[in-house]
Amino acid sequence: MQVLFDGQPVTSSSVGVKPSRVELIAIRTSSAVYTTGLSYLTTTGMTVFGVGGGSSFSVNAGQAPVTPIVGTCNVPDKTVNLPQTVVYQFGGVGTTTNVEVPFDLQMEACPAGYNHVGYTLAPAGGAPASANGVLPNGPGTTASGVAIQLTDPGGTPVQFNTPMNLTSYDTATGGSYTVPLVARYIQTAETIGVGAVTGVVEVLMDYR
Repeated sequence: MQVLFDGQPVTSSSVGVKPSRVELIAIRTSSAVYTTGLSYLTTTGMTVFGVGGGSSFSVNAGQAPVTPIVGTCNVPDKTVNLPQTVVYQFGGVGTTTNVEVPFDLQMEACPAGYNHVGYTLAPAGGAPASANGVLPNGPGTTASGVAIQLTDPGGTPVQFNTPMNLTSYDTATGGSYTVPLVARYIQTAETIGVGAVTGVVEVLMDYR
């Protein structure tokens, strides 16, 4: 059993912020799954420190039913091709051009029944979450001083390595969903060398 405070796993018996939401997640082991319930599994001994000192509490799962869900969302591979641009359209480090391509991440045939479906954008090459949506240059890149940036349709850079909720997911029906994004060039150094530029991002799904 895993305990989450406000969607984040609890890794210590003492935490510094009082949560607004507490969740219990049953972790699948190699044993068979029984759907009759958790038989009053209780988690105790957690202390939350806030204004006025700490307080301990217990979390009781009671007779919560366990219902296995068969299947996950299908996330097909996608290749986005950016048209060519010219160097003089950039205005310095951090600037972009008018060349951008909208595209959708697709989460297809998601089964019903999950309480939460989420995704994380993880760039190949290990860009930090603070990368401002800029992908590390991938295999086949011959240009320099330029990279590919991912944003939402409004131009806000995506957050890498940060779990995001698929808010449109319907637990009652499941279904197929899309996340709209935009790819564009961005200048990353004072001098730009012409050539090809590539980038790769993985979509990691999580289910609860």
